[in-house]
Amino acid sequence: MQDVFRPYSLVVRGDDTDASSITLVDSAGTALKCNYISIQASGEDGGFYRAAIDVTGLTTPLASWPTVDGAIDVTTSAAPCQFASTANGAVDFVLLPTDVASAVNIRQQQADDTIYFISYGYVKGPTNPNRNEDYPSGS
Repeated sequence: MQDVFRPYSLVVRGDDTDASSITLVDSAGTALKCNYISIQASGEDGGFYRAAIDVTGLTTPLASWPTVDGAIDVTTSAAPCQFASTANGAVDFVLLPTDVASAVNIRQQQADDTIYFISYGYVKGPTNPNRNEDYPSGS
């Protein structure tokens, strides 16, 4: 048995401190329920970014984060997010099969020009040929 994964990717640009919600879509443009999300930044030294996910069925303050004034202002604990440098910093979200997200929110600390490379999808593993159609792989 082996893990299988149909990867999708997006390239997005950030140049201010506003939060950006990026919907993770398949090649047909439909939001994909992902249990794996990887983000790699390529920007200037000195800054950092926060990547946050809204996991289906998990109560989080994520919905209010994009409206918060300031560069990064998280005033609650246990938020499903990670921080990394905007100069080649990377974060990975590897979730349980039941914990999925269809979007990632990115907020930079500084208004620097940064490119984000996002790879995502649904990792199935170990595979069972009788259940392969039960998981969201996108189209």
